[in-house]
Amino acid sequence: MSSETHAYVKIENILNEIRIRVLNIPCPECGAYLNKPAFPGEEIRCEFCGSAYTIEKGLNAASEDTLRRIVSDSVKEIIERYGLTVDSRLGELTNYLQEYAKKVFGEIRLFYELQRRLPTKVELDEKIDEETQKILEGIKSMLETFKSHILVQINDVTGKIDDLQVSISELSKLLEEMRKYKPVTYDGVFIAYRDGDGNLNKIKIKDAIIGRNEETHEIEIRSLDGNVRRLRIFDPTVSRSHLKVSLVNGKIILVDLESKNGTFINEKRIPPNTPHEIDGEARIRLGWGLTFELKLQ
Repeated sequence: MSSETHAYVKIENILNEIRIRVLNIPCPECGAYLNKPAFPGEEIRCEFCGSAYTIEKGLNAASEDTLRRIVSDSVKEIIERYGLTVDSRLGELTNYLQEYAKKVFGEIRLFYELQRRLPTKVELDEKIDEETQKILEGIKSMLETFKSHILVQINDVTGKIDDLQVSISELSKLLEEMRKYKPVTYDGVFIAYRDGDGNLNKIKIKDAIIGRNEETHEIEIRSLDGNVRRLRIFDPTVSRSHLKVSLVNGKIILVDLESKNGTFINEKRIPPNTPHEIDGEARIRLGWGLTFELKLQ
């Protein structure tokens, strides 16, 4: 029997490696990450490709190639501890985990936007715990359908998975099932923002228009069912009917309603009256200064 049969990959180790690499603010050009703390406004110089960037750029400008490299390097780091190499099967695992890396980026970006600092490792682990459990539960369920060789440890208090180890020899079956795995469905859009007093607020909507009250200049979220939510933010640079937010087939759809000062997604202005699709989450700016985070919920 080959040594591969006896080798087990601890999935949480791979997820943890992804979290660490993203938290260390990888270079948006090549994906290499820092080995020292970074601070707001500091210019970071990548030791591998020489690119200069800041925390803000590192969090907002990560490309699909950057995500792929982060996940690929994380998988490789763990797998090589078993004396194995990353073959085509593990390449498929890399593709599957890219969505997890996106969500880690999103949680760090939201935390940084609201707190003006990076989260600690413990804070990040707590915030991404739900997504981590989804990955572990999904893999566990798929493997159990064909009685695969796995090692599972369940926490007696929380009922959550503390440890999930998958036999290397079962990865091909796992990845075959992953391709059939249906994505999580969403029924609303989660908005996080700070009001005029600096308080953090989080609300959930489905279809709404964000704009300014004509008389008071207060920003409002007007749901299509007639409900109006006032945000205690006053910004004359936001138009009366500035942005339409919709949830369509599990995707966030944004339409700028010919606003005077524009709508920006991750600091890029979008054209008016043109549906713009967001997969998962994004940072939005309306006018000159109103910023908030959108996220599927």
